[in-house]
Parts: sequence; structure tokens; C-alpha cells
Amino acid sequence: RFLPSCPTPPSLWQLCDTMKKNIGFHPAMFRVPHRGCSYRREWDDCWKEECNDIVTSMWGCALKENDKECETPFRTSLLQIRHPLHTMESLCVKFCPSLSSRPHKHFISVMIALFPDHPWDSYSCLQAAAMYWLVYNEIALTAIKSGSLDGWYKREETDACGVAALSGFFDENKVIYAPSGLLANASCEALSLSPPPHPPGNVGGG
Repeated sequence: RFLPSCPTPPSLWQLCDTMKKNIGFHPAMFRVPHRGCSYRREWDDCWKEECNDIVTSMWGCALKENDKECETPFRTSLLQIRHPLHTMESLCVKFCPSLSSRPHKHFISVMIALFPDHPWDSYSCLQAAAMYWLVYNEIALTAIKSGSLDGWYKREETDACGVAALSGFFDENKVIYAPSGLLANASCEALSLSPPPHPPGNVGGG
């Protein structure tokens, strides 16, 4: 949603040519298939085309400078920042036989598709995990500065009520469904959870 420019044919091929288990990416996660693909088939030509359609339509759709409209628009979009070592640890457990080995081929394929300007084939598993954290957050912070993303929060420092506040649940001018805001407010008051550590749109450190 926040990647710049448009997906290239190589990017589409890397993402959609084969089923990539444990990556958390399948067209069925986004919508009922417009092409009528069968849920009984894990991956076939129909799912490939559905994948191409979704990637093409969703790539960069949330950037203000684009004329696209996301299929699933949100009133507020936030970047969740996790400590880089925690992210790297999680990726290495999932995709690395060892820290010095190459990452799993499916991880490499997705990285080449999303961030083709980096030599992913030459990185060790640890290097690839670190570079992913860096380039992903660089793109996201650029989207915040342009106003395409509304803010950010640190996962380790922000509780559920902090996220709700940043998302606009406690602001009657921002909440989409008022009863949800009232319920979130009552729950947070009952739990006495802390307020958010910084306002939306703050891209400073700390």
C-alpha cells in the first residue's frame, strides 16, 4: 500500500508465480477471489492471476501522490515499529537454517519483489533480516512525512489503549462507528491503561 511507483513484471513474477508458505501472503487473505478461484486448490493459474490483480491494484494505493484508491481504505493508518533485534530474531527463527546461511528461497523472492534495489542474493540470513527492517521502516517513515501514514508507535512501549487513542477511537470527529469508540473508552478507563507516548504524526526519536 505504501510502496512507491508501480510493480514491475519481475516483481509480480516473484510474488505470484508460486505459493509461498509461511510468508503470510495469499490472495484469499485480501478478498473473495474476483476470478472465481477454487479454495480447494492451494495455488494454480487462477490464483496466480488473482495475485497479479491484487498486487497491481494495491501497490502504492495509499500514497497521497497516487491516483489509486485502496480496495480496503482506512480512516487512520499507523506504523507499528518493533525493536529491530526482535524483528530480526523472529525472521531468523522462521527463515534461517543458521545466521550465516542464505535465507529461505521464499523470503528472498519476496524481498527481491518488494525491494529490488538491494542485493538480497548476496546477504546472509542475519544481514537480510536487518536490511528488511531498515528498508521497510525507511519507506514507512517517508510515507509518514508525506502525510500518507498518520503516525507511528513502538510496540514494546504502547498498550492497546495507546493504539486506540492514536487510531482516533476516543475522538468523536475521527471514530467511524461511535459505539466502538464508547466501548474502547470504557474498557480503557476500567483497565486504567496508559495514554499514548506521543501524538500521531510524530516521527522523532525517543
